[in-house]
Amino acid sequence: MAQFYQNLTKEKYNGVATRSTTPLSVSRDTLNPLLNYAKLKDRMDLIAEYEARAGTLRYWPHHAMNRLATHVMKYKFNYAVKGFFMYLVYADISHMAYKRRTQFITIQEESMFKVTLAMHTGAFAAVCLLI
Repeated sequence: MAQFYQNLTKEKYNGVATRSTTPLSVSRDTLNPLLNYAKLKDRMDLIAEYEARAGTLRYWPHHAMNRLATHVMKYKFNYAVKGFFMYLVYADISHMAYKRRTQFITIQEESMFKVTLAMHTGAFAAVCLLI
């Protein structure tokens, strides 16, 4: 105990208060650069060295998924409109295939299916080009 008081008075009169780094004081030291500038500089240099070694995009799936989610959230209305028109094309194709399997189709009915399919495909293409 006397050693502690002796060190405390020495530091008090020298004007230098050294702190030991514990897991609880690490964040306190990094948030207060005036407290221990040398330790903060060493930590920043170490972080820069690790980034230079491993690269900042070391965990690239996380960054790719983050960018993809940001893009989807930004353009969600555009994707919803394009998805609706793509659904119309898919519904026309599947309905035509179902009709062919279940019953006999005349030439006029098949031409009407193709006309509506062409119109929906054209609308989908126009939406994709405009948006």
